[in-house]
Amino acid sequence: MTPQNQTPTHNKIDWYTDLVQTEIGTGRIHATKKTSPDGFHLDITVGGNNFQATGTLTTTVDGHTYTPTRQRNLTSTESC
Repeated sequence: MTPQNQTPTHNKIDWYTDLVQTEIGTGRIHATKKTSPDGFHLDITVGGNNFQATGTLTTTVDGHTYTPTRQRNLTSTESC
């Protein structure tokens, strides 16, 4: 993860990960967290309520995969 502080209220984060959690003793894979090949990128402006994300960050725990269903940009006219 590479944070870039543009200003005290504007941050950009570039995140690349391919983590695997295994069970001690058996080596069974318990969970993974992976970004898309081009990474997961955040551009956040606090106060302006601007949040933009590109790429995906997928989490799998005990065979259940959690991934975003769609991408969208939130601006000051929307709420989370």
